[in-house]
Amino acid sequence: MRRALVGMLVAALALVALLHGRHDRAPSAAPGSASASPSPGGSPPGQTTGPTSGTPRSTQAHRRSSVSGRSPASPRTLPSSPSPVPTRTPRAPAPSPSPTGPGGGSVPFAWGVDAYSAPSPLITKVQDMMGGRFSAFSDYQGWHAYRKWPGRIAQMAEANHALLYLNINTHYAVGRRRVPVCWRSIAAGQEDAAVAGWASAIVHVGYQRHMVITVEHEPNVDDPQQPKCPGDTPADYRAMFDHVYRLMRAHGVTAPFAFVPTMSVYRTHQADAYLPPASDLQVYGADEYNRVPRGRAGYHSASADIATMLAWGNRHLPGRRVILGEIGDTKRDPAQAAWVTEVLTAARAHGRFIALDWNLTPGYIPLNGSAREAWLAWAHTWVR
Repeated sequence: MRRALVGMLVAALALVALLHGRHDRAPSAAPGSASASPSPGGSPPGQTTGPTSGTPRSTQAHRRSSVSGRSPASPRTLPSSPSPVPTRTPRAPAPSPSPTGPGGGSVPFAWGVDAYSAPSPLITKVQDMMGGRFSAFSDYQGWHAYRKWPGRIAQMAEANHALLYLNINTHYAVGRRRVPVCWRSIAAGQEDAAVAGWASAIVHVGYQRHMVITVEHEPNVDDPQQPKCPGDTPADYRAMFDHVYRLMRAHGVTAPFAFVPTMSVYRTHQADAYLPPASDLQVYGADEYNRVPRGRAGYHSASADIATMLAWGNRHLPGRRVILGEIGDTKRDPAQAAWVTEVLTAARAHGRFIALDWNLTPGYIPLNGSAREAWLAWAHTWVR
């Protein structure tokens, strides 16, 4: 009897021990069930650690991408805040093949815009019409504008990886009035702080590989928009240009410099009087306009104008590149399409043009009437 009681007691104690051990151990997680506690680096309680099949997530993502044709999403990185003034040398424009115009032949120069006279929304609209971007921009700035440069135009040029034609005018604005800075004063060094300011701004931006610089384009024009001091002479202009060129070179400016008077000085043989030392110049050019319909007095043939300018360049600046910083034919000209074609044919034939910058203002925009189809047909061969 005693042995039976002892056996029953031993069995009871073993049963109690067995039940107590099961209560202390955590249950094993079944495949696909939620984990009771997170593993190091794992999911928090209440979240699944993987797909219900037990396949690693990377494999699951690969399978989904194989079906959908999409790659698994990469981790996002926050973009850095945009800087209005780049401090690094910008990426060079992507090389593009020389296109062929409607008449055949290579057209290797930039298709640009006189951005000084065209507001940004108009430039964007015309780029949409062309199906591409302008690859040159004309940027005209006042004598003290280096304090806020680069501005809208220079930033658009950089965004397009385009050529920037910078004209530094020798005047500044006081309200609505423009006040000239005398060429003789600049040549004498009295404005060196402004010249050094411009040099610093240009070097800081780091876009010199894609710039052309001139100082007071159209020096022969004296009006409220481009005022001159009463004593300014062509000789003063030559001395002023040379002084600015040398000082900017001493301050690290390496971009090419250009001589850009009006087209009329080539026709009237006055360009020689304003010509700075040839050693200062790597580019020359003009603004090409016609302001009356063909057949009327004062009409200017584009082909004749350009031929006259190039003949002068062959004599005085042989081998230099050429730029047309503004181009426009009055929209009242019924032969505007032919005039546009003359410009492009002459530029293609010469082979040393670097940019043609079109005036898009209402009086000259080549997108009205007969010129629209011709201009856009040519534009489509340039834009990229």
